Amino acid sequence: MYKMLAQFEVDPEKSEIFEQLSQSEVKHARHWSEKLGNPIGDVTLHTYTPKLIYIRMVCYLFGPQKILPWLARIESKEIEA
Repeated sequence: MYKMLAQFEVDPEKSEIFEQLSQSEVKHARHWSEKLGNPIGDVTLHTYTPKLIYIRMVCYLFGPQKILPWLARIESKEIEA
């Protein structure tokens, strides 16, 4: 998801931040996969889930800034759970 946001972001500084977040998420997934005894070599990025298709469409039509408040709400709900 962050990789997609990086692609749509026109501000190079923000695009780089999204790219760094994307790389961090991949490292995080790899770390926990290994910890749980299921090491993975490459993390496969799924870009055609319904959620990501929706995010891509909103980013394309309105830019990443329109999707960020929604993503922040999702993240906060996941932290509270």
